[in-house]
Amino acid sequence: MSFTYSFYGELLSALLKTHQPVTFPNLKGHDRPVFVLRHDIDYGLEFLGEMPEIEAELGIVATYFIQVGSLFYNPFAVDQLRALERLKTLGHRFGLHSDSPDRTDADDLNRFIEWEKSVLSKTGVPIEAVSFHQPPAIVMDNEIKIKDINT
Repeated sequence: MSFTYSFYGELLSALLKTHQPVTFPNLKGHDRPVFVLRHDIDYGLEFLGEMPEIEAELGIVATYFIQVGSLFYNPFAVDQLRALERLKTLGHRFGLHSDSPDRTDADDLNRFIEWEKSVLSKTGVPIEAVSFHQPPAIVMDNEIKIKDINT
């Protein structure tokens, strides 16, 4: 089966019949099953195609996790800033997609995440959660608590 935007819309529509879409800050306190739709942006926002519009048309608010130091895109490039504005206009949310595999100290990792968040906030998008591209061992072993939701 090949991926199509039509199939993506059908898949989300089917999921909405049994589950309620929520965002990371709103995970608890629901009377029916929930789901969080998230996208880790590894290669650039230009590859999103029609997915953000399909999600918005269905009333789904997705969270898009953006990297600060990607080798493949710069979130401050004009085309990426336009794409972020597009997502923001559609009502989607944002998170930091941190790439910090060599960090071994919890305090150092927390400082690095806060620095990345402050840099990314300069794009004008609020950061609500953190995901890890290549999680360091202290994250995988659950030895660290960060200030945001760790996904």
